[in-house]
Amino acid sequence: MSSVINPVGPEDPKIYWRRRALVIGAFLLLLLFIWLISRGGSEGDPSATESSAPPPAASETAAPAPTGSTTDGEGTCADSDIEVAVEPDATAYPSGTEPQITLTIQNSGSESCTRNIGSDANSIQVSSGGVRVWSSDDCDTAGTADVQTLDPQAVASVTVPWPRTISAEGCPVQPSDQAAAQPGSYDVIGKNLDVKSDKVAFTLE
Repeated sequence: MSSVINPVGPEDPKIYWRRRALVIGAFLLLLLFIWLISRGGSEGDPSATESSAPPPAASETAAPAPTGSTTDGEGTCADSDIEVAVEPDATAYPSGTEPQITLTIQNSGSESCTRNIGSDANSIQVSSGGVRVWSSDDCDTAGTADVQTLDPQAVASVTVPWPRTISAEGCPVQPSDQAAAQPGSYDVIGKNLDVKSDKVAFTLE
């Protein structure tokens, strides 16, 4: 014990005390460093505490509605995009043969559209020498609608028979009692809504 307090050796005792002081000082600094580290860990890293907090709720801003067409589906065909034609199934009809007249409705536009091609929108009229003889509307005043989608250049058609009789607007005489049309030259014209076809001639024998 006396050797610790009173160092023994060839060197000056002051040198021994300086060395011991340095060792003790270094040891104390080490203890202080360890204490600071342990103290910092116990208090926790503020950034770690902040990261553990739940993230703020996201703002519920409604997404803008997608822009689209201003109309649902196809629009109605414009008259300017519609071409109407009539075609009898023959140019001359023997006695007792009824002409079968086909009305065609074509979408000549560049986009698909809808068109009523029903009997309430169509009309076929037969005349002779400029005098009205018969119309499909005379005895079918109610008619029925038939709206269809027509693609560009698509053609819809309906065929109507002419019973070779003479009718009048409002059907004052029932078809079974109507007078028969006489042999001769006739013209037929077709119509879909406000669009008319050209006249086509044929003959009754």
